[in-house]
Amino acid sequence: MRCFDSFATRDDAGEEYWCLILEWLDASLYDVVRANGNRGLHLAMVRVMLSQLLEQLSVLQEFDCTHTDIKHKNCCLADTRHFLLPASDRGRGTMILARPHAKLIDYGNAVFEGDRKAHPIHTKQFRAPEVLLNAAQGWGPPSDVWTLGVTAAFLLSGRLLFNSHEPGELVRAMADALGPFPAALLAGARDGRARRAAEQASAAARDPPRLAEQLGLGGFGEGTPEAACADLVRRMLSLDPAERIDAKAALRHPFLAAGLPALPQRPRGAELRALRPSAPPAASASAPAAPEPAAPLTAAAGEGAARGEVSPRRSRLTRPGQSPAPAEKDALSATGPRVLHHSSGAFPRECLWVGGSGREV
Repeated sequence: MRCFDSFATRDDAGEEYWCLILEWLDASLYDVVRANGNRGLHLAMVRVMLSQLLEQLSVLQEFDCTHTDIKHKNCCLADTRHFLLPASDRGRGTMILARPHAKLIDYGNAVFEGDRKAHPIHTKQFRAPEVLLNAAQGWGPPSDVWTLGVTAAFLLSGRLLFNSHEPGELVRAMADALGPFPAALLAGARDGRARRAAEQASAAARDPPRLAEQLGLGGFGEGTPEAACADLVRRMLSLDPAERIDAKAALRHPFLAAGLPALPQRPRGAELRALRPSAPPAASASAPAAPEPAAPLTAAAGEGAARGEVSPRRSRLTRPGQSPAPAEKDALSATGPRVLHHSSGAFPRECLWVGGSGREV
């Protein structure tokens, strides 16, 4: 996500917050699949957006940082304009984003290696096996690859691969899709109930595993984009975190490196629509149906100040708990909270970003 500005402020209790002004993003990948009739997306769209998300994840991994909550609802679009690609069998058309650009959001629980880690993490349907089993070796950046792999499976199939809140059902679904759990992972499991369920599921696991079939990618020959995609998702969903592919290696995988299949071109006469256009406030003029994703911003220091153009300040990347330089901190504190406005009118709303949460004012 792009950071337009940053400032320090205090809440009513006097606690200080270091705040970031981030770009406005629209619908999530969950919304995209739902708008596509809860069906899997076109393979080219999955390829493009998975590559974008892995690029972002590779940056986090360079800093030994774990997002901890990657999922379909935490991957949002910069541009929701799309068209329908007619179906060859006269069925329902497939939604194609005109400019697919997915970005990770919700870094509120991100942690660096060496920091104190909470347990458990992840939304349950996305929970990595090392977290589910409470493995003795703990969890780290490989768990983000798992959750992004589950997200990719959702984009491909239109459904959650491991759709349960019950640990026993989750490990059975994992063994069915991916095969038996590694003995070393089970040996280090500190959750006895989940370990016993995983041992039983491993003994009953199918051979071969059903992942490709569940993704709708079964039966494709070696060398096809579909087979390559199934292989990448399988590597992202390795039950052993030590064997799981990392983000940089995933970006070099043939499915992403080959650039196939290509994104379909918009058919002549196909209407371009916004997936979920933002409704303007009652006192504002109607917003355009297809806003540009990067609307310019203006800002005002304090709610009552006159609006004026400002240039975003460059801020240092800091670890959690690390404060900015004193001079920079004092300068930011003096300005107080800001109210941001989209000057283009594409998103006629104002957002006050304080303490890590945005709200309309």
